[in-house]
Amino acid sequence: MEVEVKVEGLEKAYEMAKAFPVEVDKIIDETMREAATKGYAWMYPITPVKTGELRASLFSRQTSPYQMEIGATAPHAIFVHQGTRPHEILPVRAKALRFMIGNRVVFAKRVWHPGTRAQPFVKKTVDRLVEFIRKEIIDKMRIFMAGYRS
Repeated sequence: MEVEVKVEGLEKAYEMAKAFPVEVDKIIDETMREAATKGYAWMYPITPVKTGELRASLFSRQTSPYQMEIGATAPHAIFVHQGTRPHEILPVRAKALRFMIGNRVVFAKRVWHPGTRAQPFVKKTVDRLVEFIRKEIIDKMRIFMAGYRS
């Protein structure tokens, strides 16, 4: 006894299975490119501004199809992002520190800085990007897989 089984659409499934790795690479690359663009746009408005140097040093770029970098290159970026503990400040190239309190110039041999609170503008952006990347890849994969059912 012989039974013949014919599965309709198997050829299309086979072609899609062959295209799957290439399509996944395209989806990831496209999503990371979008994320790199959004990273800068999302980080810029939440970056603290005092002189503008920190904002001017922001970057967000895709470094490979599966990777991106985001951050700031200003020397003080880490201190703004992570905050500082209370610490003493001493003069380095002079005998005294000079600073303003209101409209008055003040000189001191040392000062005690109370520290600064963290303002994690990069971390907030990265957290948002991770959610964006997850959602975009899942949505694009669903669209690709829906083509199989058509």
